[in-house]
Amino acid sequence: MSRGGAGWVIFITASVISLVFLVTALVGRAQGQEHHGHRLQDMELHHKFYNSWMMPDNRAISCCHDQDCRPAEARMVNGQWMARQDGDDGDFTPIPPDKVETERDTPDGRNHLCGRRDGRNFTTFCFIAGAGG
Repeated sequence: MSRGGAGWVIFITASVISLVFLVTALVGRAQGQEHHGHRLQDMELHHKFYNSWMMPDNRAISCCHDQDCRPAEARMVNGQWMARQDGDDGDFTPIPPDKVETERDTPDGRNHLCGRRDGRNFTTFCFIAGAGG
């Protein structure tokens, strides 16, 4: 084989190996990826939960739809829940006690928060604490 032919073989081999590494990295990232705080394996579970969740202070009104609800970080501070949706880099929001769900369980053991951020302010529609609080 000529020297030029060997160069092409090396180039093609290196390209194939690089492509395999790239595809492997992308597949691994997609499997662990979250969509607005939802793990891919939980999206259908969350969709069903959110679509049937009614406001704790008015059971005639839906809490949200998928765009307003997400898993959340939460903590209890001086007897009041403080929370923010996963992926939100704003401040933790004090959760009004009448927006805290007490009559049903979280679908996956995680905290969930429904609401909308407008600049620095967050309006809470519903909140449910997960198994670990």
